[in-house]
Amino acid sequence: ALGGWLPRAVVAAEDQRFFDHPGYDLAALTDAWQHNQRSDATLAGASTLTQQLAKLVYTGEDRSAARKLRELLYAVEMERTLGKARILQLYLALAPWGDGVCGAERAARVHLGRREAWAVRPEAAAGVPERSV
Repeated sequence: ALGGWLPRAVVAAEDQRFFDHPGYDLAALTDAWQHNQRSDATLAGASTLTQQLAKLVYTGEDRSAARKLRELLYAVEMERTLGKARILQLYLALAPWGDGVCGAERAARVHLGRREAWAVRPEAAAGVPERSV
């Protein structure tokens, strides 16, 4: 189980319905699609943490509908085979944290001068219910 405030803060910032969806968030996808139809709209995204992990591990940066579909399919399979705890653990270990730094532990050392990323202030995850991850 992942403890501490960092996993909660990441879920709060990136994918508030992480524990409730099967790897994709249909409501968020629909909202983003409708928003993006406006000619004056800045493009909105709707990727879940699982889709972001699929992009990091499998599909890469290509900006195409085919890549987005592959990402969604990988996300569904990852949810089925890995489960929420492992997906969140992998995301925290691999995600970019700015300045070419990947992984929460490395980011904590580089950006905060701390040995452990899990020692993040509680305010970072305010309002996010604690779940057994």
